[in-house]
Amino acid sequence: MRVDLVVFDIAGTTVYDGDAGPGSLADAIALGAGVREAEGASAVMRRLRESGVKVALDTGLARTITDLVVARLGWGSDVLDLTVSSDDVARGRPHPDMVLEAMRRAGVTDPSRVAKVGDAAADLLEGTAAGCGLVIGLTGGSRAPRELEGQPHTHLIASLRDLLPIVEGQPVAERAPGDSSTPLLFTPGPLTTSAAVKHSMLRDVGSRDREFIEVVARVRERLRQLATAPDTDGFEAVLLQGSGTYAVEAMLGTFVPRAGARLLVIDNGAYGARMTEIAKASGIDVVALGGSPAGAMAAADVACALTSHPGFTHVAVVHCETTTGVLNPIREIGAVAHAAGCTLLVDAMSSFGAIPIDMVRDGIDALACSSNKCLEGVPGCAFVIARRKLLQAASPAHSVVLDLGAQWRGFEHDGQFRFTPPTHVVLALDRALTELEREGGVAGRAARYHANHERLLTGMRALGFTEVVPRPLQSDVITAFHCPGDPLFTFEDFSERLRHRHFVIYPGKVAGIDSFRIGTIGRLYPADVEALVTAIGDVMQELGVDADPVACSATSAEDVADAVTEFFARSGGELYFGESVTQREHALQCASLAERAGAPEALVIAALLHDVGHLLHGRPESLADSGVDGLHEVVGQRWLSRFFGPEVTEPVRLHVDAKRYLCATDPEYLNGLSPASRQSLALQGGPLQGEALSEFADRPFALDAVRLRRWDDRAKVPGLVVPDLDHYRTLLVTVGRRSFATHTAFDNSILNVDP
Repeated sequence: MRVDLVVFDIAGTTVYDGDAGPGSLADAIALGAGVREAEGASAVMRRLRESGVKVALDTGLARTITDLVVARLGWGSDVLDLTVSSDDVARGRPHPDMVLEAMRRAGVTDPSRVAKVGDAAADLLEGTAAGCGLVIGLTGGSRAPRELEGQPHTHLIASLRDLLPIVEGQPVAERAPGDSSTPLLFTPGPLTTSAAVKHSMLRDVGSRDREFIEVVARVRERLRQLATAPDTDGFEAVLLQGSGTYAVEAMLGTFVPRAGARLLVIDNGAYGARMTEIAKASGIDVVALGGSPAGAMAAADVACALTSHPGFTHVAVVHCETTTGVLNPIREIGAVAHAAGCTLLVDAMSSFGAIPIDMVRDGIDALACSSNKCLEGVPGCAFVIARRKLLQAASPAHSVVLDLGAQWRGFEHDGQFRFTPPTHVVLALDRALTELEREGGVAGRAARYHANHERLLTGMRALGFTEVVPRPLQSDVITAFHCPGDPLFTFEDFSERLRHRHFVIYPGKVAGIDSFRIGTIGRLYPADVEALVTAIGDVMQELGVDADPVACSATSAEDVADAVTEFFARSGGELYFGESVTQREHALQCASLAERAGAPEALVIAALLHDVGHLLHGRPESLADSGVDGLHEVVGQRWLSRFFGPEVTEPVRLHVDAKRYLCATDPEYLNGLSPASRQSLALQGGPLQGEALSEFADRPFALDAVRLRRWDDRAKVPGLVVPDLDHYRTLLVTVGRRSFATHTAFDNSILNVDP
């Protein structure tokens, strides 16, 4: 059962009475004696309040003495909600009057949701008479246990600390930060939720039960307070079944008439575009003010649109555009909207609960959101917070189900949804709001999300990723990153490998920008982000993908020449795997052998770059010792295919299979392999056999691959003097330009080799 109110006795229960009764305690206080709380009293009461339970004291002490006790103990609103003294009611204990008065003041109507706690028989009789669902005797107070055992009660406890498991239920074990043994959702929603939120849905409640009606009323009030939308300023929260988009459509359909109104939608992302789509489908006269998804909409541009095209009555804007995480300046936009006589409608789906919103200060007339996102509930319940005058004036909406005015009137009439509500989702939202309050409200949650976001940026930048939106315009809610330009990278493969590691991310939604999104909201912590970044690094290495800006930004033959120079400068000095030459020496010797053999220019470049995959994936020399094939031929070929045709890329891709072919067809070749080449041969699958052998021989460029392979095996001479990299730069650019112009339509389907 849920407890909404706990009523504590004072003397002997929450306040140490020196083994004396109320009269003695009152006399001592009147004479100026010190007062001290019973062990753990304030901590227990504070914990109850933090969990959403109201706390009251009732006592046989007079009002003046009660107030003195509370004042001397320094118990403020963080400890208790109210006190009731014997002179506040007609009858004292064992009559129920003080408990009933506490319920009235606390706004609790169901006594079965009330717990009465005391150390005397009169306390237990009082709670029983009031019909309290829990009547709890404290045997560690000034009375002997036998005095309570014979009285009606539901529980007897020896310490106030024993009360918490009874009132709060069995504690639910929460996931430790950094624990990815279950899926973690780094998405814009649905999100990772706490165990307690999930647990709150493990019971059934009737939609017309008093308990559920009270939960709905409590949730509506808490949401209104979160929006800094005082009742005195005439705001109401209206719950609605469905996802957040249901609330957006309900807001537009209820508050923007189809006749005599004109709507300006600020569209700098997918969700602004969705509002335009909804408005058009609803028959609303709508104009979209377009903007870059990588930047916020300037209020001056909104003002210009409103003055340039008279007749606008409403302005709609997404606060935090979930497409990229960019924040639009709603306060400034609200000011220009109101100056033009327009009503401001805000989609706060990804900001509400994590970014401060003041509906009065920001000039917001209506705001739409949902139960998940930054509130950390589960999907299925949406809501709109709106000025009461808008709800009162609203004509019937174009949709029966999405009519906010009708639903608000239903809540005002009987506190109920008009149609079957998502009861479990509302229970979860109630619990999620309690957790938000415990975390320190919007400020506390924003601090955690900020820490998550900073850790994400640090980690992703270290891996070479760049953000779509500049940091000053970026929220801490979700971040869009550019996909690597590396041809090995596909989001589907990338995200699937992360999913197998229990990390879920989403693709980007920005037209014309290849991107993906990572959310930093929900029940996630910096340690979880750290685990995600580590997993992304592992997947990148597993794929052989390079997010290095040098590799990703190359767009021309000149760029690839610069990139090759950079790669060899950075990693070319490392020893070639298991040999006595460096990567740079090996590549230059191989190119020199091809050039001296009179090979075509393209094959000379293939010889120079046949092992560029090693430099791209940056894996250690000891990789083969670990039993891992780095598939450097695939990594290199896919990157080179952006700039060169198959006359360069195919010999690179096939040079490993060429070794396997030669091992199968030339016994002397196999016997002449170095120990390192023999080790890699085993990882690469050994000599070709059967159909694979004939298939290789029939491939285009197979002969070039075999020639390259033989140069590859000879290019391992320590100290050999050959032309340096500058010697090949002009040839690199020439072949690149010619290949790129000739082979832009090269069918990459033949390159479909999964690493």
